[in-house]
Amino acid sequence: FLENKNRDFNPNQKKNKINSQSFERKLIVNGDISYRLDSLETIGFNTGGVNLKRRMEYDENGNRTLYISYYRYSESQSFVPSQKVEYSYDENGNRTLYIIYIWNSESQSFVPSQKGGDYSYDENGNLTLYIGYNWNSESQSFVTSRKTEYSYDENGNLTLYIGYNWNSESQSFVPYAKREYSYDENGNQTLYILYYWYSESQSIVPSLKGEYFYDENGNRTLYIKYY
Repeated sequence: FLENKNRDFNPNQKKNKINSQSFERKLIVNGDISYRLDSLETIGFNTGGVNLKRRMEYDENGNRTLYISYYRYSESQSFVPSQKVEYSYDENGNRTLYIIYIWNSESQSFVPSQKGGDYSYDENGNLTLYIGYNWNSESQSFVTSRKTEYSYDENGNLTLYIGYNWNSESQSFVPYAKREYSYDENGNQTLYILYYWYSESQSIVPSLKGEYFYDENGNRTLYIKYY
C-alpha cells in the first residue's frame, strides 16, 4: 500500500473540524482501485488486496485527539492494529503534544515510536518552535531527535524555516536546512531561497532559489528557478 497524501501520519498537520466525537472508516480495495469514503483525506492507492480501517476521535472543539489505523490482507482475516497517535492541545486549541505508537505483534500491544512536544506559538497562534523525540528501546525513554524553528512577518506569512537534527556527540542541535520566503504588499510570495548543511564546510550554504512574478490582478505570470 502506498499513501498518496501523508495527512494522517503528519502529526503537525492542520486540524480538521467535524461534529462527531469519533467515527470509523474503512477502505476496501479491489485490484488497483481504492475508494474515497469521505471528504477528509485522500487515501491513496495500492498494489492489490489490502483493506484498511482508520478510527479517529475528537474533543468538543473538533481537535483530533486519537488516531488508530488497522489493516488486513484479505476479507477472511481480522483487522490488525498498525499505528496509534495521541494528541493534546492547550486552551487555545494549539497542539502541545503528540505521541506515535507502533503495534508490536510479539507483545500484542502498542509501543512508543516518536513524540512531538515543546511546541511554542506567537501571539497570533503561529507555530514558532517544535521539538521532536524518538523512542530509545534500550533506555525505555524518549531522546531528543530534531527541532524546527519558524518566523513570520506582521501579516502571518512564513518568512523563515530552520530545521535541526540532534547531534549526540556534541549534545547539541545542528542545522540541516533553512528556507527563506519573501512576499509583496499583497501577500503574494515573490521569493524563496533554500539552504542546506554541508559537513565539509560546516555551514549552511544556498542551494536553490525561486522567484515569482504577478500581474496587476495578482495572477502569477512567471516563475524562475535558479540552481
